[in-house]
Parts: sequence; C-alpha cells; structure tokens
Amino acid sequence: MSGLDLSVFEMGCRKNFVDATLCLCNDRDECNDIRDDEAMMREKQIQLPNVRCRNYAEAPYITPRSKNNFCAANYCFYALTEVANFIGEREVLTMANCGQLPQYVFDLTLSSIWPGPALYSGGCYLLQMQGDNINLGCMCAEESCNAEAAYPVRKGSVICHLAYGVSNETAMENSTCTGDYCLLQKTNFTNYGVQYLKGCLSVNDTVAVAKITAGYRNILGLEQWLCNDELCNARVDAAILSIAKPTPPAFASIASARTHLIALFLVFVSALIVQ
Repeated sequence: MSGLDLSVFEMGCRKNFVDATLCLCNDRDECNDIRDDEAMMREKQIQLPNVRCRNYAEAPYITPRSKNNFCAANYCFYALTEVANFIGEREVLTMANCGQLPQYVFDLTLSSIWPGPALYSGGCYLLQMQGDNINLGCMCAEESCNAEAAYPVRKGSVICHLAYGVSNETAMENSTCTGDYCLLQKTNFTNYGVQYLKGCLSVNDTVAVAKITAGYRNILGLEQWLCNDELCNARVDAAILSIAKPTPPAFASIASARTHLIALFLVFVSALIVQ
C-alpha cells in the first residue's frame, strides 16, 4: 500500500467483529511474514471500537424496514445511491448497516463497496462516475451514528471527466461532473484486463482520523489518482502532472500530503464471507 497517511494508524494486529484480522507493520523489511497465530499474537494487539448501528434499507421497490432495527459492529455505515431507472426516473436507495463485507471492516477499510478502500471513519464521501448517478458512503464509530448521513457533503467546484468501466485510458463521456477532486482509477482484473473509472469525489472528512488529499494511492493493486485541476483526470499522465504542481492555497489547510509505504498482512481467521 502506498500514498496513504498511515501515521494515525497504530502498527500491529486488530481483530474485527467477524474474527478477521488485519496486521499493519513498517518497522523492517518483510515484516508481514507472519506464518501462524502464535506469531500474530506476538504483534501489538489493537482494540477496535464496538458500537450499535442502525440496520435498515429504503427504496421504491422494497418493503420499508423500521429505522429502529440495530446491529453490532466495529463501525457503522450509511450509503445512498441515486440512479436513473430504465424509463429515466430517478430512484434513491438508502442503506444503513454494519458493513456489507464485514471481513474487510477495520479502522483502515479494505472493502470495494463504497465508501471504498482506504477511506476513513468520521467521514462521508460522494462519488460520481457514470452520468448523473451518485454514490454517497459514510463511516462512523458512535452509537446509532448511521441513522442518516452523519457528515453532510456538498459537491465541490472542480470540473472533471466521467467514464465508467472502460478499457481505454483516454475514453470519457461527453458530460462532466464537479467535485472536490477529480478521480482516475485503474484496476487490473485477472480475467478481464485493465478497467478505468473517471469521476468526481466530494468529501466531508472534518472529523476523520485521516484526510483525503490530492495524490497517488495504491491499495492492494487498485491504483487511484486524485487531482484538483480542471479536467485533470483525462489521462494518467495529466493526473500525474496536476498532482506534481504546488498545492493550491484552498487545499493547503486540509492536510499535508504524506506518503508511507507499509507492509500489510490480512488474515481471515474465521467467518470468511466470499465477495
């Protein structure tokens, strides 16, 4: 993993609510060579929070569930998806739960479900990457903090390109979007080859343990470039050029960009849920 400010995360091993374990280390080469449970227990043990979260879903096509349903977890999640249906009407799906892939839920998230990999508790993240469709994801660690979006997000003003699931790096939609950052994401799928996503990311992470900044991120092979110049996500080289510029004053106070390389070891002890 690289491009993340991991100074706020303790090095060591943490076990989550479904007995999956994540170990982080950076003190020596190949420090993630942990071969058995005994070796893992010799590492520093990090305690995650335990909270009660709301557990409901709302959409035009499902029977409403009471917002007074609860579940127990280390972190609570809230997600809102707004899309156009087959006749062009806007539909909103709202979900509050303890994480759809709980084996990936830690203080450093690894899940591919929005809010996606390496986004932080104490924030809401608004993503647009296909037409007018939007995905809002929030992560929090207080009792019932996911009844609604805990940290309201306003769309930023940076104009960005849109593209969804394309194999050509330069492909893009005719329309654009606006956000705090332009996103260019590259994923190399074993059976399908390289896929690119382009869009806008708007953030409210004022109380998050770590902040999103412009820069390059690599999370277990998933590559992301976040830049804040107009249309800077047209190509990888354009995003890199934008990132290399001095940080604009409007963004300088958010956080200083710090890059850490760490070794990561992810162990699923039990209750492994296949994605």
